[in-house]
Amino acid sequence: MVIHSYRHRYGLVEGEPNYIDLEARLSTRPNLDVPAVVMISESGLRRETTPDTSRFPQLVTQMHVDGGHNLLQENPSEVVQAFRLLRS
Repeated sequence: MVIHSYRHRYGLVEGEPNYIDLEARLSTRPNLDVPAVVMISESGLRRETTPDTSRFPQLVTQMHVDGGHNLLQENPSEVVQAFRLLRS
C-alpha cells in the first residue's frame, strides 16, 4: 500500500476510484493568506528540491533546518525561531 501511495503521489498510477471527487475538491485548495514560514527538513528533502510555496502569498521566509519528519519534537529551537519571525 505504501509503494502504491508514493506512485499515486507522483502521478504514476491512478488513485482509488471512490475518492476521485474528493481528490478534485482537495486539489483546488485556496491560498493560505496569512504570514507563513516554510520549514524544510534537511534530512527529509534533497537540498536541490524547492517546495511549492505559491499558496503562501504572505510567505515570510523558508528555513532549512536539521531534523526529520517531526521538527517540533526533533528541533524545537528552530520551530521557536520560526514563530519569532512571524511576530516581527
